[in-house]
Amino acid sequence: MVPFVPAVPSAPDLGAECGRLSDLVDAGRHTEVLGLAARLLPRAEAELGDGAPLVRTIRTIYARTLLQEGHHAQALPEYRRLAATAEGGPFGPQALDHRYRAAICLDHLGQGAEAMAEYQSLLATAAHDPDPERAFDLRERIGLRLAAAGDAENAWQWLLQLLFERERREGPHHPAVRRLRHSLNTLQPHRTTR
Repeated sequence: MVPFVPAVPSAPDLGAECGRLSDLVDAGRHTEVLGLAARLLPRAEAELGDGAPLVRTIRTIYARTLLQEGHHAQALPEYRRLAATAEGGPFGPQALDHRYRAAICLDHLGQGAEAMAEYQSLLATAAHDPDPERAFDLRERIGLRLAAAGDAENAWQWLLQLLFERERREGPHHPAVRRLRHSLNTLQPHRTTR
């Protein structure tokens, strides 16, 4: 008589698990998204290689969820890896998006000088960026970085120019215009008088 050997449960199909990950994202179940993506990434990399489209998709979901949940230190290396393996090279739309999000992580982590350098680098490549709104956002972030670094006068000038452009384009009641006005009002008492 052959002894009974229980079957070892096989790992769920990678495609099915990715479908489950997508469902969790759609349901806004961020904690579960993070757990499943963290488990799927090493497996997908081992089976498909780091640059495979499915691996990049899982990593993108993981990084975006980390960023949404405020886990900037964990999101930063993921965005850097995504930027390094993005289709279209360092100035392709995917790489620019990942670099932008990595810079936001740097900013939140208190690495202001590095964040500023990346914001400025991204702004210099704005002609390659298919998202015209990002140039406005980068300019605002640069102005706020200047203010955070104690350069209220340059921050004022930078944000004032942006306010004029955005107000002309979107009108005085647009949320971005109101936000810029608030930033300028906050900066006003810190400016040097000339």
